[in-house]
Amino acid sequence: MHRPHVKFARRHLLRGLAGAALCAFAPDGARAQPAETRPRRISWLVAGPDGSPTDRLARLVAPRLIATLHGPLDLQIEDVGGEDGVSAANQFVARGLPDGMAALMVPAASALAWLIGDARARYDARNWVPVMSWAGTSVLFGRNEGGFDTIAGLARPRPGASARIGAPGVDSPELAALLALNLLGIETRTTLGLKPPNDPARAFAAGSVDLLLVTRGTDLAAASARPGADRGVPLMTLGGVDEAGALQRDPAMPDLPHLGEVHQSVRGAALPQGPALNAFRAALAAGIGLQYGIYLPRSTPADIIAQWRQGAARVAQDAEVQSAATAAGLRILPGTVAGAHVRALAASPADIQWLRDWLARTYNFRP
Repeated sequence: MHRPHVKFARRHLLRGLAGAALCAFAPDGARAQPAETRPRRISWLVAGPDGSPTDRLARLVAPRLIATLHGPLDLQIEDVGGEDGVSAANQFVARGLPDGMAALMVPAASALAWLIGDARARYDARNWVPVMSWAGTSVLFGRNEGGFDTIAGLARPRPGASARIGAPGVDSPELAALLALNLLGIETRTTLGLKPPNDPARAFAAGSVDLLLVTRGTDLAAASARPGADRGVPLMTLGGVDEAGALQRDPAMPDLPHLGEVHQSVRGAALPQGPALNAFRAALAAGIGLQYGIYLPRSTPADIIAQWRQGAARVAQDAEVQSAATAAGLRILPGTVAGAHVRALAASPADIQWLRDWLARTYNFRP
């Protein structure tokens, strides 16, 4: 199998070294290689900077994935912008690179920025075609006192004493939890701006918030093993999704009910269809199901998408790739399941407007 030539660029795409390779086959160094064997340039845009979590993951996965495609290929990886991936996603659209000859790798923050209407996001995440993604988990913990240690206790009306939850901002995975609690009719008081060193986990351990959303499997043990009254009790998961997009139990905590099951038990009915549920599904996809993702343009032909996804399925079995995912507390999702998350992002304009209006009304958030 042809192994791609790989280069990593921090700011600008570098020229391929195909020309130097051709000189070895031409006595005068001037003859061009036949078009059918000339390396094709694959441009891989990655949320930067150099050495960021997304960049490290790209350096591990990209050469393996490109090696599964029909070559000869010339892989060039470029770190673009900051860690949230907004600049990389903007460049992905602006450059208009040929179908199948470009890939984008970004974290959840880029999809969340688009979803909430961040003015910096000059792209539509609904147009991304996922090749593979890395999913987080979605376990909601309650404080082991004050009646927050059971779903029934959490759902009980608390006039003047709403459940407290913290989040770095509405552009974080906690957005899905805030929408889930809204669907359950649970009144909450939300503290935003909880970033290191005063992040939600530390606030939960200190007893200043009652609820904590855990989004990485590596944090589950810590969240459930605290001593004394501040020990967290897992209440439910927001849910995973299957290839059809239906909610199912989170594989990280299969013994816990998901949001749909909890709504049925405490409200006696299935989750109500409508913009609130569609907004939740979009936030769940953006913040948790797509914590990291590799994407192609929407206009990429189906046969090329199939090639990339078949290659990704092989790469997902690589021991080093699996080990990296486990170490980060993430699960590798095939392109078909990742596609269900992107379809959830494709809520109607009315649903997305409902979400943005809800954020403005509830949190006075105006991007």
